[in-house]
Amino acid sequence: IAELLKKTLYDNLRSAVFTSATLAINESLVYFKKRIGLDMVQDIPVKSIVLDSPFDLKNQLSLFVADFINDPRNSEFAGQLSELIKETHSIHSKGMLVLFTNYSMLHSIFNDLKLYFESEKILLLAQGISGSRTNIISQFREYVDSILFGTDSFWEGIDVPGEALEILLISKLPFDVPSEPLIAARMEQIKKEGGNPFNEYSIPEAIIKFRQGFGRLIRHKKDFGIVIVCDNRLSRMQYGKYFLHSLPVEARISKSKESMFADMQNWFKNRK
Repeated sequence: IAELLKKTLYDNLRSAVFTSATLAINESLVYFKKRIGLDMVQDIPVKSIVLDSPFDLKNQLSLFVADFINDPRNSEFAGQLSELIKETHSIHSKGMLVLFTNYSMLHSIFNDLKLYFESEKILLLAQGISGSRTNIISQFREYVDSILFGTDSFWEGIDVPGEALEILLISKLPFDVPSEPLIAARMEQIKKEGGNPFNEYSIPEAIIKFRQGFGRLIRHKKDFGIVIVCDNRLSRMQYGKYFLHSLPVEARISKSKESMFADMQNWFKNRK
């Protein structure tokens, strides 16, 4: 849409403002400008600025990367993720939001944990299973020790301040499925132009969605909590640094479950 926007919109404007919490990639707005054609504007100066969050995130939030879990492409990943959800909630039994990248894993882990949480009298809610989006978010807010599984649309636009959400668990980096027709066409076009589709499209798009998901936790100046990312590609792959550099806090790379849980408990203890 870059050229279309240039001809039909920008050429007919004297000024415009584009703003969002998640436009920057690695503290740069180059990707956004290119996608929407602002790099084509020549007659009007295009100025940009990346501002800090209005929240005190370094004190309100702690970010953990669960390096000890297998790569998400490993067959053992789902079982390890299931256990981690169970153990994390037992250590800090406040509201937990778990973000998935596909329905199949969400359904699988929901079915795996349903009986366990029922026996513990913990409300386990899941998108597409437990009712409408509005209804399950309402229940999640009401029962402050409940767990909510969401995918796709739950990475953005969900607002649950306070103790109803104190742990955000991101299962995997949200890369687009490359075989989907629109995604495949965009990647093919980049190839034709001599570019690298993974670096120029897949990574920036995943970072934007990752930042949107990350932003679900802190919604108010009095909120606090922990983000756990269960994708060790953040700490082991070269491109992981671009994801981490796009976030407003430093990540703790946890090499063992025991060390992560100990650090979590200390962090929450110091916030009381």
